[in-house]
Amino acid sequence: MKTEFCKIYLKRLGRTWLCVGVTADGTIRFTTFSKKNAEEALGSGVKTLKPREKPVKAGRVPNEVEKVFRLMGEACRGQEVRRLPPLTWSRLKPFTRKVLEAAFQIPRGYVTSYGHMAEVLGVPRAARAVGLALALNPFPLLIPCHRVIRGDLTLGGYSLGVEIKAEILRREGVGFERAGGILKVKPEYYLSCEKLREKVEKRIQGF
Repeated sequence: MKTEFCKIYLKRLGRTWLCVGVTADGTIRFTTFSKKNAEEALGSGVKTLKPREKPVKAGRVPNEVEKVFRLMGEACRGQEVRRLPPLTWSRLKPFTRKVLEAAFQIPRGYVTSYGHMAEVLGVPRAARAVGLALALNPFPLLIPCHRVIRGDLTLGGYSLGVEIKAEILRREGVGFERAGGILKVKPEYYLSCEKLREKVEKRIQGF
């Protein structure tokens, strides 16, 4: 099995550590972040790699990676990522890619459910599989998996914790309320299945 090297870049943005992995052909292998430290950001990225992939610490940050850091920083502040850099889609299973491409079409300021995602993708009983695919998202912030929640309007899971998920959504303009002490998204920010289907019909874009 031939070893494939993945260059690792780290950058601190205020209190947030950003990490980007880049393959030999220049595509983005992963993007991760941490509110705690560089080690957590790095660890989250490295665990997405396949056994044949070896992480290597890179030197100077090239312009292409600086662009990715800028996009991640904008996403942390609640801004929309309108165009994606070249991502390493080939490392993902076809279904996972379909789910992530659909998640990319969810607009800033709105959320949808795992069930709606499954229905739009033509697998209405696969809400759990959608959730698992989103949990494997190697491009958080760029692919907004945080915009997918449970059908009861509670937040569901997130790799960095529901507090971070809620914080990002608030910065994007999503409103919340508490029902019986449980944090929920207000219904007016919940994207209907029909609206989601319209968005998913768009094609994913690159730089």
